[in-house]
Amino acid sequence: MGKIKIIKKDGQNYITLPSEFENLDELEMFALRDGYYLLSVPLDNAELKTNNQKPITNNLSENEKLLLKNLLSIKFEKRTPKNIDKMLEDNERVLLANLIKNGFVNVFKSKKYPDGVYNISDKVYPLLRENKQITKPTEQKVEPKTKENIKPSTISNTSNSNYRIISNPQEAYLFSQEIKKSGRDRDFICLRSFDGRFYAVSKRYFTANSENVKDALKNEGNIAAIAKLCNIELEGCRALLNVLSDRGDVIEKRKDTFVLV
Repeated sequence: MGKIKIIKKDGQNYITLPSEFENLDELEMFALRDGYYLLSVPLDNAELKTNNQKPITNNLSENEKLLLKNLLSIKFEKRTPKNIDKMLEDNERVLLANLIKNGFVNVFKSKKYPDGVYNISDKVYPLLRENKQITKPTEQKVEPKTKENIKPSTISNTSNSNYRIISNPQEAYLFSQEIKKSGRDRDFICLRSFDGRFYAVSKRYFTANSENVKDALKNEGNIAAIAKLCNIELEGCRALLNVLSDRGDVIEKRKDTFVLV
């Protein structure tokens, strides 16, 4: 927000708060370090309602979770109502309206965003993670894997010098450690996607094909059609699209179907 003028009156100091706080009776202040403070809505007030929003519940359908994940994959500044509305189908607009009604999503407005941008509540993140089936390594009765007894074919489901798609968390960790120790990590773009898989795409492969993939997405298209049009491998195309999605350039509208943001 930049500098805020301090109003001095009757020996007290006052500041003007943003309009988002106008319906609140109190705030919480936290000292982060010398000279830095955080103002927050009271964290322990579960019944607090701001901007006429209802308290968040834990009732999220799978379709609502998918919509929230797709919204999160879009860069904040591109998450304007006008931009998002062009991407949604009628049933998804109904879902979004319900998410706003129940406080999972709100429209944040400021001088920088006069028309507003969709903001996702912090309470959404644990709800999106709670259904993931994660097996703790200590519960797995398997022989410990070392550099000597791991064959290249066990490193990933899809292995290629240009990209890797890895489903197993332990194998993803081993691969990331392997390229880090060898100094090859700077040659790859790596990410953990919402589908639970680990993607690694070489920067050379990304540079050579990412613009072609985006050009192929003049209209929404599935991975197989895009891969054929760009003359690249199916799984390589999948890896590229997930990196582009992580960067906010594309969004997976439906399973294996992407559109430009």
